[in-house]
Amino acid sequence: MADTVVYYSLSGKSRQTAQEIADVLKAPLVAIIEDRHRKYNFAGFMSGIVDSFLKRTPKVHTSDPVTMANRIILCGPIWAGRIPGPIRSWLDEYGHDTTDLIWVPHSGQAREWPKAIEEI
Repeated sequence: MADTVVYYSLSGKSRQTAQEIADVLKAPLVAIIEDRHRKYNFAGFMSGIVDSFLKRTPKVHTSDPVTMANRIILCGPIWAGRIPGPIRSWLDEYGHDTTDLIWVPHSGQAREWPKAIEEI
């Protein structure tokens, strides 16, 4: 089975996890990148929370073309109990082509996972 690991990371934590998964699986690693750079500071974090809460979909691109694999492993944070806007944007564009998706969330609060999973 061919895998592709796709991730969004503002702080670098999801990137590190995605890299480790890609290394173990010997799978391509693809970053979701916001067209408008979001800084990793308080203002950037708070704007991400607001975007997630309001279910905004910022313009994004990927570090490499995404070859639709048999399985996509999607890594990213959970903000305000929801998936981040960049992941939502990527899912809007590519999600319909994905038949097998594994979500690897990062959140300090496990109670936030069900809402984010439901959204995916």
